[in-house]
Amino acid sequence: MATNIITPKFIEKMRSSDYQSTSYAFAELIDNSFDAEATIVRITCIEKRDSQGKRYIDEIIFSDNGTGMDDNVLNNCLTFAFGTNEDMNEVVKKKKIGKFGMGLPNSSISQCKNVEVYSKTTLTNWRSKNLNIKKLLDDNLTELPDSVEKALPNYFTEGVIINSEHGTIVSWKDCDRLDRQFAETLFRRSEGILGRLFRYHLAKGCRIELSIYSFNQEENSYIEQSTKKVTINDPLFLTPNAYITKFLREASLRDESLEERNDPSVYYNEFVIGLPENESRPTSVKFEDYSYVHKFEWRNQEYNFRIKTSYANIDIQKPGIREGGKTRVGNVYGEKMKNGNIYFTRHQREISTLPN
Repeated sequence: MATNIITPKFIEKMRSSDYQSTSYAFAELIDNSFDAEATIVRITCIEKRDSQGKRYIDEIIFSDNGTGMDDNVLNNCLTFAFGTNEDMNEVVKKKKIGKFGMGLPNSSISQCKNVEVYSKTTLTNWRSKNLNIKKLLDDNLTELPDSVEKALPNYFTEGVIINSEHGTIVSWKDCDRLDRQFAETLFRRSEGILGRLFRYHLAKGCRIELSIYSFNQEENSYIEQSTKKVTINDPLFLTPNAYITKFLREASLRDESLEERNDPSVYYNEFVIGLPENESRPTSVKFEDYSYVHKFEWRNQEYNFRIKTSYANIDIQKPGIREGGKTRVGNVYGEKMKNGNIYFTRHQREISTLPN
């Protein structure tokens, strides 16, 4: 069993981990879920109000329908540098992302002071493991308590649990380092990032859902405010019905104050005309001359390195005005250019970008 040696200095160092944003911390937990064969991951933000009536995020809950953790894995899941993906051949074969065991504890305490993990396999009951920074420091503890069998909180049943037979649930409380104050703005930022990072998982039918619940103190109940599915955000813009669709739809509304030839909506309309409300055509074209497969050998096995390139359709580049990049659709393209004009993926997951 791995040992959890906890000191204030160690905790502060781990809390200062260099995550680009809360959305990327989300991605670490989603990686774990997909590695555990989950097909659905639901992130639920619960908002409450303080004594002055000010709204805040009280808890963020991650739930999946994966295989769950046995007691040994659960007992060590919040231990730094503990991992289950030690065999690199097995990692490659099963297309897993995680290896070093830092994702769950590191990403969690980078955002909150109290993380609790519940997990269940088809052969076990729900069990829990907790890392509460305040309790550790107040009680001068140097190790985490062992996992215990524990029933789920009652409110977890209200749209939180995906599968009661098996899966994992992670709860973040005392969220003091989120980069957005409200659930709506946090999810608005996360939607595009998660849709890009996990675009291949989404393409094969996996789902990432973002739910917001508010707590009604008078009725002691949780009320669903919204739930949305993360859509594919293809940085090559070759995928129909993707993240850019809603912006295309908005931009395709005719502005009668402009001449037709100078109105970008006329040009954007060609990508949505004749299609249902939530659909659109690809806005870029695959650059066949610079798309190919490079073969290489590693550990006596042959692998493929696929390169795919694209360029924006001319009506996206110049939608009736000189600089299409100044439109809202152009801004979506611009975000891609800013984040990285070259994207690297491994095992269906984006792992890095190369900015201009």
